[in-house]
Amino acid sequence: MQPLEPFRYSNRYEDPGVGWFTVVLDADRVLFTTVDGKGTVVGTRALVAMYDEVSAMRVDGETVDAFMDLRAFSKTPLRAQAIMGKWLIKHRHQIDRIALVGAKPWERKIAQAVLKFARFDRAAFFETPEEAGTWLRPDRA
Repeated sequence: MQPLEPFRYSNRYEDPGVGWFTVVLDADRVLFTTVDGKGTVVGTRALVAMYDEVSAMRVDGETVDAFMDLRAFSKTPLRAQAIMGKWLIKHRHQIDRIALVGAKPWERKIAQAVLKFARFDRAAFFETPEEAGTWLRPDRA
């Protein structure tokens, strides 16, 4: 599943030697996040800032579906996960569903705990982007 143009939002964060991520909100209200490298607290704060920018763009209470590609992501600090959990609790009414692709066992376990803590039950884990895309947008698969 790829973002549909025109993009409503697109941004990239890089931490040389550590990793990078991109955030894209496409024309069909799917928020794509692709992460490569090690998770950090500073990077998580930058990610949350981008999510806040997307949140500020919402029109008439619209919601988004999130597509998170974590296949190249590793070593997430617990504090970073807590920051994401706090953001999700505050903004869960703005997100319809979350598809997480390729989460490694540690990241998956922590993400499940964060989702449970945030009382967010509209999330699923997938091995491939195609599976996640079919779940989020069957008409685009």
